[in-house]
Amino acid sequence: MIVKIQTSLDSSDGVQRALIYNKDKSVQYEMEVDDNIKSIMKGRLKPYFRAELVGTRISLGEEMPEQSW
Repeated sequence: MIVKIQTSLDSSDGVQRALIYNKDKSVQYEMEVDDNIKSIMKGRLKPYFRAELVGTRISLGEEMPEQSW
């Protein structure tokens, strides 16, 4: 599957968050932005990655071109 990682631009509690989800949103995961997410994002707003579910975790693979969703 392909997932999009999108970070919040602002939040009411001052904590930046990342949302990771697939096209039909059957897989969704929200987390606080940490150093690992910052290094993956490289300053971008919405990169896409090949991913797979490993138990309850999302394992990211190769980066994919921008998608139309």
